[in-house]
Amino acid sequence: MSQALVPNSKGKVRQKGQARPPYDATDAAKNKLDAWINPQTLPRDEGFRFSHPNRMSPEDNIILASWIIKGELGLIPEEKRFRWVNQVHTLTLPHPSDKTVPETE
Repeated sequence: MSQALVPNSKGKVRQKGQARPPYDATDAAKNKLDAWINPQTLPRDEGFRFSHPNRMSPEDNIILASWIIKGELGLIPEEKRFRWVNQVHTLTLPHPSDKTVPETE
C-alpha cells in the first residue's frame, strides 16, 4: 500500500513504520466497533462483516471497496462515508454531475 506516502496531520510524509488499523482489536470486539469506526459509515448489506481484508470474504471485500469508492466519488452522504474514528477529513473528488464544479475548456 502507499499509505507511507500520505501526509500525516502535520503535512509531513510518515518516516517510521506505517500505521496499521487495529484489525485484531476490532475482531476481538465482536461487532462493537465504536472505538475505531463509526458503525454508520459501514455498508448496510446483510451479513457484511468488517475485519482485516485478508480475513474478509471476497464478497465483503467487494462490498467495502465499492462503498469506499462511492464515498470518494461523493455518491454517499458525507455522514455515511467510511472513515476511522478521529480520521482527518480528506479531499473527495466532486462527482461529474455536480454543477458547482467549474467547467474546463
